[in-house]
Amino acid sequence: MLVTLDDAKTLHETGSVRTNKLIGTITKEINAIDTFTFNIYPDNSCYSDLKELTSLIKVYDDKEGLIFDGRVLTISPYMTDSGEIGKQVVCEGGLCFLKDSVPIIKQLKCTIRTYIATLLSAHNKSVESYKQIHIGNINCSQAQHIFNPGYEDTFSELTKNLISGEDIRGEMRVRIDKGIRFFDFTANEFSEVSNKTIQLGRNMRSITQAIDPSEIITRLYPLGAVINDDTGERVTLSGVTKYIDNDQLIERYGVHAGTMIFDNITTPGVLSQAGRVCAGALKAAKVQYEVSAIDIDEKLDGFAVGCKYRIVNSYLGIDEVLRCIGTSIDINDRSQNVLTFGDKIDTISGMTSRK
Repeated sequence: MLVTLDDAKTLHETGSVRTNKLIGTITKEINAIDTFTFNIYPDNSCYSDLKELTSLIKVYDDKEGLIFDGRVLTISPYMTDSGEIGKQVVCEGGLCFLKDSVPIIKQLKCTIRTYIATLLSAHNKSVESYKQIHIGNINCSQAQHIFNPGYEDTFSELTKNLISGEDIRGEMRVRIDKGIRFFDFTANEFSEVSNKTIQLGRNMRSITQAIDPSEIITRLYPLGAVINDDTGERVTLSGVTKYIDNDQLIERYGVHAGTMIFDNITTPGVLSQAGRVCAGALKAAKVQYEVSAIDIDEKLDGFAVGCKYRIVNSYLGIDEVLRCIGTSIDINDRSQNVLTFGDKIDTISGMTSRK
C-alpha cells in the first residue's frame, strides 16, 4: 500500500526498501466516518510534517486503488518503557469535512433529495474547496418530509434526519470519482451480492461469533391509535389477553415483553391481524461474526463494506449469505484484515456459541 501526505509526500510504501514504514489500520463501517490510525517513527522523513486538521492523507491499495481519503485528526507523541519513541496519528475519512460547516436554514418541507442538495450547497459555500462534497447518487422516494433545523454541524444534521430519524432510516457514504467527492444516499441500504465465498479450509483464517439477546421480544403488546388525548390511552386487543406470543422464541428465550405501535389502526380486530403478522416476524438474538479472511481470488471483487458474501464454516454450522458491515484493514499485511458480518451489535453479550 501507498500512504501519501498532501498528495506530494510519501509517508509509507509497502514492499519498498524504505525503513521508515508506518504501522496502521483502516477501519470502515456503515454510516460512519472512516478512520485510519497509524504509528510513525522519527526516522520517517515526514515525521515533523503532520499537522492536526490540515494534513491530508490518502491510502492507495495495489488492487483497489484509493481506499482512504481524509485528514489528520489527532497526533499523540509517546515513549514506551522499552524506549521506543513515536507518534500515534488518528485520521478521519471524507465524511468528516461535513463537520466543518453549520447549515443555517429554516424549516424545510421537501423531498430527501432537495434536503440533501440544500445542505450540501450551504456546506460548499462555507468551506475551503478541498472540503467540498457534491450531491451524488440519491435513491429515495419523492415524498415530502418536514426537516427542522437543529443548528448542528452538517454531518450531525444529515445523520439525525436521514440515518437515525423516526421515519427515515437510510444509509449514506462519500464516494470519490475522478478526484471529486460525492455524497450518496439510499433510503434502504447499499448492498450487492458478491461472487466471493469465505470458507473454512480455503480463505477463512478465523471466525468469532457474538450474540446480543438484549433486544429480543417474545411477547408483543400491539397498540393502536390514541383514543383519549387526555390519558394517552390507545386501542388494544379485545378480551383479557392484550398480547401475542411467539411460541418458538419463548421456548428458546423465555418471556420478554415489548410493544409495537400502529398509529393508523383504530379497531381491535385490525390491530390483532397486524400484531400477529409482526409477532410471527420477530427475530431472534442479533448475531454478528468477525471473520479473518485472505483475499485469494485475484479475479473476483475484493472485500467491501455493504457487500453480501456467503460464509461457510461446517464446524460452527454456518452456511449463510451475510452482509459485511465493517472492515479493519492492516496496511502492511492484508491477511490480518478482519471483516464484520451480520447485525450491528452495540453491546457484546459475552455469549460465544449457539444454543
